[in-house]
Amino acid sequence: MATPVWTTTAGKLASIDEQVAFSLQLEANDPVDVGDSTAIVYSMIAGSLPAGMQVTSTGLLTGTPAEVAKRTLYTFVVRATAGTAITDRTFSLDVIGADTPTFTTAAGQLQLDDSTSVGLYWVIDGSSISFQMQATDTDTRAGQTLVYEIVQGELPPGITMSKSGLISGIVELTDDQRYGVRGGYDGSGVEDQFDGTYDRTVTTKSISKNFDFVVRVSDGTSFVEQNNNIFVFSADYWRVSNTAILIDATEIEGSPLTMDLSANRRPVFRTGSDLGTFRHDNALVIKIDVEDFDPLQGDLEYSIQSGSLPPGVSIDINSGELYGQLARQSAVETTYTFTIRANRVVATGVNVFTDQQFTMKVIGEIDIGIAFTTPTLIGTLKADIPSILSVEAVAEETNRVLSYSVTEGALPTGITLSEQGNLLGTIDPSDFTDSTRSFTFTVTVSDQYQESATS
Repeated sequence: MATPVWTTTAGKLASIDEQVAFSLQLEANDPVDVGDSTAIVYSMIAGSLPAGMQVTSTGLLTGTPAEVAKRTLYTFVVRATAGTAITDRTFSLDVIGADTPTFTTAAGQLQLDDSTSVGLYWVIDGSSISFQMQATDTDTRAGQTLVYEIVQGELPPGITMSKSGLISGIVELTDDQRYGVRGGYDGSGVEDQFDGTYDRTVTTKSISKNFDFVVRVSDGTSFVEQNNNIFVFSADYWRVSNTAILIDATEIEGSPLTMDLSANRRPVFRTGSDLGTFRHDNALVIKIDVEDFDPLQGDLEYSIQSGSLPPGVSIDINSGELYGQLARQSAVETTYTFTIRANRVVATGVNVFTDQQFTMKVIGEIDIGIAFTTPTLIGTLKADIPSILSVEAVAEETNRVLSYSVTEGALPTGITLSEQGNLLGTIDPSDFTDSTRSFTFTVTVSDQYQESATS
């Protein structure tokens, strides 16, 4: 009798989720009785399958894989038998299960941008922070994102951390944090940053403070925590910044040194660099928000230092407001990049300023239709079983980035909608008083051009 010939390719058959039903037909041909499904008998002779799964005598790989502690690859050997003739083939099945995320951001002091010495990291009061915490997770499903949160300690005042792990904002120390609850002079903590070289007898009107906190990152099933901190100097420690230092040029060594200690602190832009997307032939008003620490020193003036504003748009020199009527354009999309300067001339004649680059997109002659392909009844979920449901829409034009959000109604407890349209999570059984329950909600899908549709 002729040896059976496998048609199912050897190796990894699929990557599947734990606790989700799966079936796949394994196939081999009998060269003698081609097309006779009864001519081949299948059996697993070596290796192992996930608990809850089996290979039937007809070659059907089927079942619901049990929960696994981490992503696991199962390897097994299936025998195809035709009478007395046999052929063996090795397969594998990848089961995706819970796996603890791993931080790639180092523990300890965050490596911020105000540092002036190698290995020393700090931020100055009144300056901005934008730092992305990073972690990886090998078994995160498509569309699923890791969630970050502060579970202990505190960030500097004015600083927050998003669920995506972005630590951002402008540091705004209180007077007690700057000078101590009794005021006066203190250099505590500074010597730690300068390896003992800081002379405590030369005091500064400032307090340095270490803000310690614990970050937790979760994949929805498991989590890991890490200790981090941000070291903040009071801006008064850096009062010489933006000011003049004058030395008697006739005698450098031993000459009197004078410093302007008027604390001319640079303004800080609160408005983010991405101003958004706008349609052509529409009125535009954008307020550029700037933190002015020294309004008594004179008014700020605003100007474009480089790049160009969209045609029809101007900047108000006194307020920094962008305004005008966007000109019509035939291009589908145009990105404008420009740098705005917030400047003040102080009494000493020194320019105290901050520059920030901005971008904005203008949409021209386009017509993008968006329609849902998912039916209004999207499916059924069982409590305690991870969701595999999703919603989907398509745009008439390709290469459009679509994002989904729930705008009305409510999802079941434990279920969230990702921006990619995936319904993630596991239903909480305690949310039910009856055996079944229906949930009605409205999903809005939008593209990067602010075209949207609802379902």
